[in-house]
Amino acid sequence: MIWRNSKSGYGLVQIGLHWTAAILVAILLPLGLWMTGLDYYDPWYRKGPDLHRSIGVLLGLVMLARIAWRPVSYTHLRAHETKTRISDSVVVGEKGG
Repeated sequence: MIWRNSKSGYGLVQIGLHWTAAILVAILLPLGLWMTGLDYYDPWYRKGPDLHRSIGVLLGLVMLARIAWRPVSYTHLRAHETKTRISDSVVVGEKGG
């Protein structure tokens, strides 16, 4: 497998960043829901939000890495082919499919 995106698929970096973000979101949601049931005297009352914030900051950094990686690894051919197919179908008068 290749590091950068190609015409035929996504590269390892893009796939890794995607799944890292997905896992972090899957952790944040149940953690946030669990924290709503904590009372003031629970030992996790202060630890839970700190953990939630830390994971949220990590998710933000992963998303920034995705944004920074996209122009480096972007293949213009795929977007061009899609636009060409759409414009060809409009000119010829075909309907999608």
